[in-house]
Amino acid sequence: MIRTAEGCNPLGGALMGATLLFSIPSEFTGGAAFAEADGAMTILGLACFAPQVRPSRRVFLAIGFVLAVVAAAAPPTARPAIHDALARAIRNAAITDPGIVDCGRALAAQPPGLR
Repeated sequence: MIRTAEGCNPLGGALMGATLLFSIPSEFTGGAAFAEADGAMTILGLACFAPQVRPSRRVFLAIGFVLAVVAAAAPPTARPAIHDALARAIRNAAITDPGIVDCGRALAAQPPGLR
C-alpha cells in the first residue's frame, strides 16, 4: 500500500497499480482501450491523493486535469501530436533535473549484471 503522511490511501494505491497494469499493454500493443483506461486510472488515482497535497500544489493538479480533459476532447487526428508534445515535455523536464541525471549515471555505471 502507498503510505502518506496522513496514513494509508488504499484506493489511491490500487488505482495507481491499475495504471501500471493498463499502461504496459498500452505501450506494447498500442491498444486505444488500454490507453484510455490508463489515463482514467491515472486521473482517478491522482484525485484520491489530491486532498493530501498542499493547497498551493493543487493548482498544478487542476491545470493537469484541465489539460487532460482538453486532450481527451481533441479530435482523434490531433491526439498523436498531443502525445508527442507531452512526451517531449516530460523528457525535457527529466533531462534538466539533476537528481534524475545523477540517478541515470549511477545506473549506467553499474556492471551489466546489476543494471
